[in-house]
Amino acid sequence: QGAPRLVVDATLDQPRLAWRVMSSGRQADGTPSRLASYVDAQTGKVIRSEQQIINVDGEGKTLYSGDVTIPVTKSGSTYTLTDPVHGNGVTTDMGNKSDSFLCTLLGIGCTNGSTITSTDNVFGDGTNNDRQSAAADAVYGAAQTWDY
Repeated sequence: QGAPRLVVDATLDQPRLAWRVMSSGRQADGTPSRLASYVDAQTGKVIRSEQQIINVDGEGKTLYSGDVTIPVTKSGSTYTLTDPVHGNGVTTDMGNKSDSFLCTLLGIGCTNGSTITSTDNVFGDGTNNDRQSAAADAVYGAAQTWDY
């Protein structure tokens, strides 16, 4: 995740120079991980670590199921329709495109959708005017099916 960056860590009583080291991987529950670790520049000891990808409950305003709670992932100030609870599924917007016969048959030449994101944890408005409404239905329906 790039080279370590020298920063001033002022979270404790005495500000000090520290290296900010980013690492990525998977958390114990399978959720993607982006960990920021702060290492004292003088002693080499880890001062603290912060997980930057967090699982949270989102609110879905769906077309068919009304207002529902859906699992989403938060990274920084962005929420995505990634369900860490039910197989880490990612809901994307295909933009009204369909896949070719080769994709259906062999998995070749498939269309990639755009990741659905939001600046808050609310997805959709319950109408067809907001594409996130259908996405919230998809996430909710997949979670209900997974739990069945």
